[in-house]
Amino acid sequence: MEAIPTDPPVHVHSIAGKASCCYVDSMNVAFDMGVNFVKSVVQDHVFISHGHIDHIQALPAHAAERQLTGMKPATYYMPSHLVPHMQQIMVSYSKMQESDIAAVLVGVDAGSVVHISPKVAVKAFATAHRVASLGYVAYSISKTLKGEFVGLPGRELGALRKQNVVLEDITWVPSVAYTGDTCIEFFDQHDRCADFLRAAVLVTEVPISGDLALTVCAKCTFLGDTSAESKADETGHLHLNQLARRMHRFVNSSLVLTHFSARYSFQDIQDTLTRQLLPPPHDANDEAVRRIFMAYGDRWVALTRPPSPPAPPAVASDKPTQS
Repeated sequence: MEAIPTDPPVHVHSIAGKASCCYVDSMNVAFDMGVNFVKSVVQDHVFISHGHIDHIQALPAHAAERQLTGMKPATYYMPSHLVPHMQQIMVSYSKMQESDIAAVLVGVDAGSVVHISPKVAVKAFATAHRVASLGYVAYSISKTLKGEFVGLPGRELGALRKQNVVLEDITWVPSVAYTGDTCIEFFDQHDRCADFLRAAVLVTEVPISGDLALTVCAKCTFLGDTSAESKADETGHLHLNQLARRMHRFVNSSLVLTHFSARYSFQDIQDTLTRQLLPPPHDANDEAVRRIFMAYGDRWVALTRPPSPPAPPAVASDKPTQS
């Protein structure tokens, strides 16, 4: 399975109610572990959004495969209340196979920050699902020498460091954001969602249920009448209309929509998303800057705008031509 060509590239495998997992190989992180696929097994840091089975069921298999292939135990970060339950599950699996499965389980809460490396950190944010849930933002961390020290010889810089002088500015840039399951309430609370809206890559889930012609129901979608929007709110998901009305808020370079229902075809979902989120441009200069991808199971596609409607034919003038 090829990576989705975002920057940085992401791998996504997700079907609503069955399995969900996203990983960023360049950052050594995965989000949710509903399925263990391709290189998800080599990610040392796994962040679980919530306790629904399609988001966490493959965690024991992930840990066991790493152990089988001689890798060190991964660290699994999850809402704190899930840790004792997952500990019991790991004990049960270990008893069934008559050998211990090693896994490091760490509870996190909204506001928790995990440093993956000097250049990568992940922060947890409270989302709005029907059970307690977290979304995550992976940040790229960079250091640049403060202006007043630029040009100084290395020996002088070294002496300043020994005096504990702060020589560098540290910048955190939201690189990949992952919502897990959430309803529109989350995207209406700017203090919680600001870094999700401006991350280079936003992965958010959009399962579809009901009549596809009326409803795209997901962590981003129910389409159609207002009662469907209410249903989406009740179940902790997003209605596609809700997402479409707020597209102007999303300044991400890439938006990845996923977690669609298995009852619909790849083509039907693609057509629906294109129709709702990428209307034809009004003129030649009205082009979308953001790239939108749809990920369904182990397939993905970049959505493309339909062509502009043809220009109306020129109306012949009745005025006589002057010679």
